[in-house]
Amino acid sequence: MRLNHSGRRTHGLTAVLVLVLGLCWSHGALAQDDGEMTFDVEEVEEVKDAAPVGKFLAEGEKYYDKKEYRQASIMFHKAKMETDASADKFRPKAQYELAKSLSRLEVYQGAMEQFVEIVEEGEGHPYYEATLSWLMLLSRKLPGAPDLLSHIGKYAPLYPERVPEKFRDELAYLLGRHFYKEADMEQALQFFKRVSNSSEFFAEARYLEGITHVRLYQAKPAVNSFKQVLGWVATQDLDEPEVKKLEQLSLLAMARTFYSVGQYEKAIKYYDFVGQDSPYWLDALFEESWTYFQLDRYNKALGNLHTLNAPFFDDEYFPESMILTAVVFFTNCQYERVRSIIQEDFELIYPPLRDQLQEILDQYQDPVEFYHFLNQINEGEGEFDPRLNQILDAALTDQTLKRTLSYVAELNKELELVEASDPSWKDSELGFELLQRLSEAQVFALQDAGKLSRSRFERVVSELNDLIKQGKKILIETAKAESDALDQRVKDEQFVGKDPTAMKKGVDVDDEHVYWSFKGEYWRDELGYYLYDIKSECGR
Repeated sequence: MRLNHSGRRTHGLTAVLVLVLGLCWSHGALAQDDGEMTFDVEEVEEVKDAAPVGKFLAEGEKYYDKKEYRQASIMFHKAKMETDASADKFRPKAQYELAKSLSRLEVYQGAMEQFVEIVEEGEGHPYYEATLSWLMLLSRKLPGAPDLLSHIGKYAPLYPERVPEKFRDELAYLLGRHFYKEADMEQALQFFKRVSNSSEFFAEARYLEGITHVRLYQAKPAVNSFKQVLGWVATQDLDEPEVKKLEQLSLLAMARTFYSVGQYEKAIKYYDFVGQDSPYWLDALFEESWTYFQLDRYNKALGNLHTLNAPFFDDEYFPESMILTAVVFFTNCQYERVRSIIQEDFELIYPPLRDQLQEILDQYQDPVEFYHFLNQINEGEGEFDPRLNQILDAALTDQTLKRTLSYVAELNKELELVEASDPSWKDSELGFELLQRLSEAQVFALQDAGKLSRSRFERVVSELNDLIKQGKKILIETAKAESDALDQRVKDEQFVGKDPTAMKKGVDVDDEHVYWSFKGEYWRDELGYYLYDIKSECGR
C-alpha cells in the first residue's frame, strides 16, 4: 500500500492486469484441419531426371499420398541432404515436404525447425509464403515455443494483400500478439482491430486489445474493448470452459480498469459479477477489499478479508490481506488489533516463509535443478511446507510460465514418440537428427522453464520483503500514534483527509440482508457476504 501524488492510496492492480496477456486459448475444437493449412499455391514441382534426388522425391510423394509419413519423411530427408550440385534446385521442395511430413507425424518441434529454415531464407525461397499457414498451425500446437511468434511476425508485410482471406483473421491475431510481445503497442492495436467479429479469434483479440489500451493508459477504449468481449459472451454457451474463462477475465479487467482511474463504485459492480464458481473469485474478493477501503467502507472491506481467512481457502496465497487488515484497523485507531495482526499473525508466518524460499533459491541455483525441484513439489514428492504449494500455485498462474511448461511437456512427448517408433525410422539418419535436435531443444526449454520459475520465486521473495517492511512501518506508526498526543488536524492529515464522522459508522443492514453474529463457524453460503462491525476509536 502506498500513496500517490494525489494522496489516493494505490496498489498493484494495474500491473496485475498486464500480466494476463500471457494467456493463449486453445482452438482444438475450432481449429482448421491440418489438411487445409495451405495457401493454395502450387506445392508440387515436376521432378524428372535429377537422380538420385528425383527418385527420393518421387518415392517420398508416393508415401505421402498414401499417408505413410514416416517413409515419406525419410525420402524427403535424403533428398534434402543430397550433396550433388544438380539437386540444389530441388532442395527447397524436399525441405518443405519434409517439414509437412513431420507435422503429420505430430513431431511438431522437428517440423517447426524445418519451416524456420525456410523463413530464414526469406522471400527468395519458393515455399516462403506457403510456410506461413503451417507456422500458424504450429502456433496452436507449440504455444510455448520460443521465437515462433517472431518468425510469424516476419510475414507482417504480406498482410493483407498476399494472405488468403480465410487466414487473415488468425494472422492478424497472431501478429497482434507478436507486436505486443515486442512492446510495439500501436502496431499490436492495429492488428487486433483487424480481426473481424465473425472470426473465432474475435473475442480473444478484443480482450487483448483492451489489455493493450491499458498498457497505453487509455482507460476508455480499454473498457469499450472489454465490453465487446462481454457482448460476445452473451451470445455464447457459458458451459464452454474457454467462454466462461474469457468472461471472468474480462469482468476482472473491467473492474481493475475502473479502479485504476478512481471509479470505485463501478469497479465494485464488476468485481461483484465474478461469482463464487469462478477460479478468479478470491482474487476479485481481495481486490474489491482495496476498493471498499478507498471508499471508507471498512466493514465491507474487512468482511471480504474475513472470507479469505475461511478454512476452505487454506491453500490460497494472499499475504497482503493481513497488511490491508492492519491498515484498516490503524485507520480506525484500533492499535491493539494492529499489533496483534502484525506481530501474532503476519510476522509468525511470512518472514519464516521468506527465509525458506530464499534458502531454496540459494540451494537450487542451476535452472534445470530448480525446475526438477518444482516438479517434486508439484507431484507431492518429499515433505515440504504446505505453504510452498501455495507459492507454486500462485507462480503457475503466470501464463508465460504455463506456456513454457506446456512446451517442455510437448518436447517430452515428441521424444518419447520418436524413441518408441519403428527402428527403421528411429535409427535412420533423420531419426538420429530428430532425437539430437529434440534433446537440445528440451535442454534449452528446461533451462528457460527453470529461469522463469526462479524469477517468479524471486519476485515472491521481493514482494514478501516489501510486505514485511510495510508491516514494520505500520508498527512504528502505531507506536507513534499511541504515544503522541496528536491534535485532530494532524490526525486528519495522517488518515489522508478522512471524514472522522465517516469512520464512526457501524454496520448498516438493508432490507435484503439479515444481521447474524459470527460465532466462529464458517458456512459456504455466507462467504463473500460478511460485514465487520468496526467502529472508529479515533479522537477518544
